[in-house]
Amino acid sequence: EQLRSDIEQLEQDIMRLQALSMEQEGNSVRQHIGDGNRQYLSGLFLGGQRILLLIDSSASMLDSTLVNIIRTRNMPDDRKRAAPKWQRVVRTVDWVSTQLP
Repeated sequence: EQLRSDIEQLEQDIMRLQALSMEQEGNSVRQHIGDGNRQYLSGLFLGGQRILLLIDSSASMLDSTLVNIIRTRNMPDDRKRAAPKWQRVVRTVDWVSTQLP
């Protein structure tokens, strides 16, 4: 009888924790699956009725040095999209979009 009572109590605790987890996730537009908790944009306030993300898509987003920017700019589009600096932007936008209210 004690064992049944313990099991019922644990099941209630599980349901309560799942409900609490759903409440906390409910503020995100979508979920981000990634490597750990990447809060590298701490202090960023996302609120209001409209949120606009502006992304610089100029050649300067391809690399950090001028020589590599020029090299990458003259490569095919798939190589440009694979540039490490641009991929960092893509991951950042992905993360920010999961934090929208």
